[in-house]
Amino acid sequence: MKSTYYKLPADEIYEELAHLESPYTVKIEGVDLSIHPHVYPSEKFRTTSFVLKALQKKFRDKTVCDMGCGPGIVGLYALKNGAKKVVQADINPFAIQNAIENRKINDFPEKSYDLSERLF
Repeated sequence: MKSTYYKLPADEIYEELAHLESPYTVKIEGVDLSIHPHVYPSEKFRTTSFVLKALQKKFRDKTVCDMGCGPGIVGLYALKNGAKKVVQADINPFAIQNAIENRKINDFPEKSYDLSERLF
């Protein structure tokens, strides 16, 4: 029996962005982001803004874990909305570098941010 491959929306997004060789910029819910090649592009999903808005009031004075952080939007949005600390991790080393750059672009102090590559 031949199995059918189901193409995930993410597959189509990666194909669309595969030709990119340099970062591009976007703004999501007031957070400026540089999106690097080889990093999952958060702005391509309609749920990103919905999730951020839904969680906005829950971030105040919390430590937030952003697993699979990609370019870092969830953690940066959490800091912007009162989180005391953000811990971010991703298995993609390009995403780690991208999230570090975005922390600097948005001028968040390093002490409020813990970012490391985690291989599972």
